[in-house]
Amino acid sequence: MKELKKNETISLNNSSNLTLFILEKNTSYSFLLNYQLKKTYNFNIINFRIIKQLLIEFKQLCPSILLLDNEFDYANSLDILNFI
Repeated sequence: MKELKKNETISLNNSSNLTLFILEKNTSYSFLLNYQLKKTYNFNIINFRIIKQLLIEFKQLCPSILLLDNEFDYANSLDILNFI
């Protein structure tokens, strides 16, 4: 994965090459996000409901984009980003 510099943006023209991780405990919302983003941008999307799973896969796949649920009982999205 290419690391972005400050104020650099990701081009969505070839979005099928971008991996997107979604961490969401609400499966219905996760499904809707997955459907709409895949339809609109054709991202390679991987859904997670467990933070530990996301962190393990993060090291291996290095996603380009993270969408994080902020309502987990024992960690919020800022905690997860700080850990990464």
